[in-house]
This record gives sequence, C-alpha cells and structure tokens, in this order.
Amino acid sequence: MTVSEVQGWIWPPNVRTALEHISALVGYSFDDWDWTAVETALPHTSWDPPERWYDYPIVGTQTLTVHLANDDFAHPVAIRVHGELDEVLAARIDTIIRLLSDVIVAES
Repeated sequence: MTVSEVQGWIWPPNVRTALEHISALVGYSFDDWDWTAVETALPHTSWDPPERWYDYPIVGTQTLTVHLANDDFAHPVAIRVHGELDEVLAARIDTIIRLLSDVIVAES
C-alpha cells in the first residue's frame, strides 16, 4: 500500500532539521544551498491561500515534494510531504514531523 502525503506542523527552528532527516530517508544530502532556498522563501508563505505554500523538491532514490507554509515565525510551520510513499517511509516521515512538533532542537 502507498500513501501519497504525510502532513503536520513543526516549530520554525526545526525546519532545517526536518528537511535534513526527510532528505536522508531517500538518500539526498540536504545542504546549505538547499537551506538558503527554503529559508529565503519561507517568510513569503502563508497557510491560506494554498498557493502561498512553498514547494521544494527532494530528489533521491525517489522524488518527494515538501510543501511548507508559515504565517509568522512565532507560529508553527505547516508541512506536507508528497510522493509515492510506502507505509514504512510514510511512518518514518510522520515520526520526524511529530517529534519536531514536540521539541525544539538546539542549534549546534
């Protein structure tokens, strides 16, 4: 069985960590160039309307599209990960999102 999308929210300081870990699941190395693109776009997003979400492709062993939206950096960032996800990959992505909505990861 495949799942087409996993969604949730994460705290703004955790966005990069989420994208790094989701990328690693499909063998993609999310780097500073990727982060610069996301970090630049995120302040211009909004939860509503949907066309104000930012879409970022992650291409590894399979292609995922991460959709992000944030109305204000004091509020959580909405995240949707879209692609042909098997149950295991969907569960792993869901775990990353749920974990990063519960805690704020300290920057190193």
